[in-house]
Amino acid sequence: YTLSLHDALPILSTTISCRLCRLYAVCDGPTAQAATPVIGLFKKIIRLDPKKMLVDSMGKPLKGFYVLRTGCVKFSRMDAYGKEHINWFYLPGDLVGLEYLSDAFQDTHMIAVIQSELCEISVQALYHTLGTHQQFRMDFLQWMGARIQHKENFANYTAEQRVAYFLLMMFERMSVNNGDICVFPFGRDCIGSYLGLASETVSRIFRVFQDSHLVLIKARQFQLLNAQALRQLII
Repeated sequence: YTLSLHDALPILSTTISCRLCRLYAVCDGPTAQAATPVIGLFKKIIRLDPKKMLVDSMGKPLKGFYVLRTGCVKFSRMDAYGKEHINWFYLPGDLVGLEYLSDAFQDTHMIAVIQSELCEISVQALYHTLGTHQQFRMDFLQWMGARIQHKENFANYTAEQRVAYFLLMMFERMSVNNGDICVFPFGRDCIGSYLGLASETVSRIFRVFQDSHLVLIKARQFQLLNAQALRQLII
């Protein structure tokens, strides 16, 4: 695979996207407003075109971390039969690349779902910031804890429970500025890959949820109508 990374043009308002960033409080980038920025943390802004990889997994060292500024990046692997298995969807504000600190993820890929804009972050400066900024370290650990919590084991979930959990998780992550409405950047095939379900099963369950007035669906736009009922499904 060939990387396709080059200078980016703005896709979203930098005020909105930067405020979502996990490093907003310490960033020294061109649009930063941090009171005490960490010099050398921000390296450059890059663009990742749709279906292009952020990093490869052929043993090449990861030169830095990235914060997703706009767009969506999926973290996935291919099995021996060429079937994709998605492990996570990165959304604006997320720190991308932590998986590559472990050798267990060297056969995986970071791929843009749609055109995405990222900020490259210095690894050394990030480590320094975690060691010297107590509040940032606490916020970072809380974010990591939430990330781990979201990656529940679906093995004992029914198909309906998996879809309900996914919808609640994505609304929690995406609806910061849109209330109860989210527009997913990915299709039902990607959702099925993440949940371990066929896309047809995902579509069927979406119809059931819509008929039950739990959500209102129009293409990739979802409106949450009854969050409590969805939560009851996964208890």
